[in-house]
Parts: sequence; structure tokens; C-alpha cells
Amino acid sequence: MSARHLLDARRPDAEALRTRRDLAIALVVLGAAAGLAGIGGMLPRQALPFVTDEFAYLLQADTFAHGALSLPALRSPEFFEAAQVLVTPRYMAKYLPGNALAIAPFSALGAPWLWPCLAFGACAALIFLAGRQLGAPWPIAAFGAAAFSMSKPGVLMVPTYLSHCTSTLAALGALVLAARAVRLRSAGSAAGAGACVAFALLTRPYTAIACGLALALVFLVGRASSRSWRFAFAPLIAAAALLCAFNAATTGSWRKSAWQLYAEQYSPADGPGFGPVPPQAVAPRRPAHLRWLLDDYERDRVGYLLPDLPHHALVRADALVNYFPLRALVVLSLLGLVAAAQPPVAFALAWLLALFGLQLTFHASPPQYHAEEYAPLVVLAVAGLHAAVRGLDKPILLALLISAQLLAYSFVWNVSALPALALIALLFSLGTVAALQRPRLPAFAAAVSRYGSLLLAVAACLQMPQRVAEVGGARSPHDGLRARFAALREELRPRHALLFVRGTPQKMLELPLVNLGLGVRDPEPIVAVDLGPRDAELAAQYPDRQPLLLDADAWTVQALGPTATR
Repeated sequence: MSARHLLDARRPDAEALRTRRDLAIALVVLGAAAGLAGIGGMLPRQALPFVTDEFAYLLQADTFAHGALSLPALRSPEFFEAAQVLVTPRYMAKYLPGNALAIAPFSALGAPWLWPCLAFGACAALIFLAGRQLGAPWPIAAFGAAAFSMSKPGVLMVPTYLSHCTSTLAALGALVLAARAVRLRSAGSAAGAGACVAFALLTRPYTAIACGLALALVFLVGRASSRSWRFAFAPLIAAAALLCAFNAATTGSWRKSAWQLYAEQYSPADGPGFGPVPPQAVAPRRPAHLRWLLDDYERDRVGYLLPDLPHHALVRADALVNYFPLRALVVLSLLGLVAAAQPPVAFALAWLLALFGLQLTFHASPPQYHAEEYAPLVVLAVAGLHAAVRGLDKPILLALLISAQLLAYSFVWNVSALPALALIALLFSLGTVAALQRPRLPAFAAAVSRYGSLLLAVAACLQMPQRVAEVGGARSPHDGLRARFAALREELRPRHALLFVRGTPQKMLELPLVNLGLGVRDPEPIVAVDLGPRDAELAAQYPDRQPLLLDADAWTVQALGPTATR
């Protein structure tokens, strides 16, 4: 078979995916997107965490990097309570292990920030390969990778220490491998897809459920062999067993995860459900410095009611569409539904709908939660752009496409809505008549759809640099505080200190109160919560350390004396 024949974008995915050019372009995409994540996402905030949860992931990754699943129980745990961190029965993050396992090798090298950048780049590369599996020419597939990696919320929220980037990468890997398994009847690719879903199970369960359903759908529609089914779901069984073992080793019960234990101890409102949480048998702890966060969880949960679900769904859908460099690109995602029979589109659609529905059961919806939903939406947009450029043979679809384009342009260029709606009504009427009579479409109508979609894509490309440039000014308002705290820790490193911290609950929440290696290889300095006269109790446990007190509001440090008296 000639190289030219292999490079024909209209050939099945197995031929397109195996070409050296596709793999070379995918590597270029990976490098470019990873560099963008580093320069545009990590560098402006000095690779510091963006939200408090990231400190917990870094604690977990550092623990794994040193060969442990958790750290020993603490003698005075109340001094070390921090957001999303358990202090009993072990000192550890509350999260599932998948994301921290991915970060751990880079944490061991002293560069944990490398993983989010590489994972972000790999997500963009997999979107490119998914586009090629659809038969799209490489420029259209590359457009999808660019739309993913040059999204303002994407660059800001995806390359972080949170688990969203890792789970998105696992899901996209499952998408590409599932499509390959169906088209090639490859049990190896089926096993790879199952392994990706299994890793998602170790990272974010909602993503794993959504991708598991998508994988089953693709296998059912594609009539995968029983061997492929076995190979795909064997890793899931193994992952479930590993998760139970991890639970047993960390919480003492194979049925109870660290997340569940943290919810019982501190935040019963931080979980799936609607309305007020039923009273607990044991009242949860409410440390003063965490009360603001815990109260916020409870307020959100109480106000999140089932009758309001349609409203919440619309608000979240609007936030999701905002990930696009140009909101009007959602038109292409809707058009991508015409290719729903193709495995990559079927997987993306099932993944998107299932994950969106599952996340509606949870009251919290910060911007990073939509990162995983944006990836399948981009795959649908690639399918839609390819369908429009290739040409639609159904008059009604063509009329709907042109109508949607005109409506999209009215948002892009602020065209008056009245003439746009009049043209849409006219085209829709003509399309309906044409569909009923089934004549051959005029060539100019097909050209309008083709070049109209390309024009929309070009308009989006022109917006991409501006969207990325805006990221630098959209950093967390707490970045300066965290940078000062990091500098203070470096300054105190030679002093072998025990640093007590006090401040308002809002300020305490944003400070990294976690201690990497605590109880095994104590950090410098050890950071603890100021509990007033009780500080002497902790100082007595570390007689060789100099007790200091940081007032985070005034940003002053004072010595407390050998016994932490004041």
C-alpha cells in the first residue's frame, strides 16, 4: 500500500493513525500545548497551587514518591488540620490515588509542575488523533487541538495539580483506543481502553462511570467480540480491587474511602445530593480556621434543590460553552451529531452527556469541573467542522447548518438579530421544501455551508491568542499571599523552626498548612495552626525546634520562647 494511500484522510482510522505524519504532528501538538501550559498557565503563578485542594494533592504525591501510602498518625492532630487533609487515623489527603500517582515521579524529581503540563499537551494530541480517526484532514484535526489548548478557562484551570487534567487524559485515551479497538477488532486496544477507564476510576469516579458507559456503548454499536469485552473490563476489576486495598490501608476499611471519612469528620455537605444534609450520628468537627469553608459547603448544599435542576443545568451549560475561544463554535459541536454513528463521536457524546448529568448531582460547580466536559465537546466540534467542509447531502441539514451559522455570526460580529432571524426563517423554509421534494442541492448552497463553517473556525483562531493572553491577568487573588508564605518557609528553613500560624479564616484557608513528610522526615519548618495557650503542648513534642508565631493578617513573625509561652 502506497504512502499516499495511507495518508488519504478519508481512509479508516487504522490507516490514518499509523502514518508517521500523524504521529509526528501529534508529538508537535503535545510539545506546543505542554509549552503553552507551562508558559501561560504555570509560569505566571510560579507553579504555585491555584486552589487549596492542590496542596492536598501535592502532599499525597510527595508521600507516594517516598514509597508510602500515608503518613503516621499524629500525637496532636488538631494542630495540623487543613482543608482536604485527614489527620486521623493517618495523615493524608482525602483524594483517590490516581492523580497523585501520576504526579509522584515528577515530585520525586523536584518538578511536580511537569505532569500537568505534559498531561495538558497529551490531551491536545489525543484530540488531534481523534479527529484523524474521524477522517478529518490534519488541519481540521489540528484546529480541534488548538481549540482545546488555547481556551482561556482551559489554560487557567486544566494544567493544575487538581485531578481534572489527569482524568481528562485518561478519558481521551479511552476514546481513541476504543475507536481503534472497534475498527481494527483489536483486543489489545480494547485492553488499553479499559486500562484508561480503570485509571480514571482511581482518579475521578464520575469520569470513570461516564467513560465506562461510553465504552460499553461503542462496543455494543460496533459489535465488539466477547474477547474485546473481557480484555476491556479486566482492568476495571483490577482497579476496583486496588481501590479497595488502598482504602483498607489508609482508612482501615476497604469499603470506606478517605473522601467518605473526611466527609464524616468535617464536611457531610460536601458530596452528591440535594437540599440539607440529614443530621449525623456524630457531629462533624468545625475547626475555627476551616469553619468558613465548611459553612460555605453547607450553604451551597442547602440551596441546591431538585426543582431548580433545570436552571442549574442551563447555568452550567453556559459556563461550559464559555470554554470555547469563540462561543459560537458550539454550532459546530451540535453539527457533529450528524456523525454520531462514528465511534469517536459516539464515545464523546456518551461521555459528555453522562458526565454532565452525573455532575448535576453535586452542588459545587467551579470552572475547573467543566474541563472534563470540554474535551468531548471539542471532539464533537471537529466532527461538525469536518462534516460541513466535506458537504452535507441532506437539504434539511444544510439549511439548519446555514441558519445556525448566521445565528452564530450575529453573536460574533454583533449583527442585528432581526435580519439574521429573517434569513434563518427563509433558509429553513427553503430547506424544508427542498427536503420534501428531494431535488439536488444547488452548488452554491453547499459552498455557503463549507466556507461559512471555515469562516467560523478562522474567526475562532483569530480569538485564540487573545484568550491565552488574558490568562496572565486572571490569576488567583491569593497567589501573592502564597508566594510570600513560600518565601518565608525558605527563609526559616535553616532555623529549624516550629511555625504557628494565625489569621482570619479566609486567609488561613488560602495558606498551605500541609507538612510534607510529617512524622517521617519532618519538613523545615513544621507548620501548625495556632491554638493559643495550647501551643506549649506541641512545642514540648519538638523541644529542639524554635517556636515562632506568624500573624498572617499583619504578616509579622515573633518568637514564642522555648516553651511557646506568650
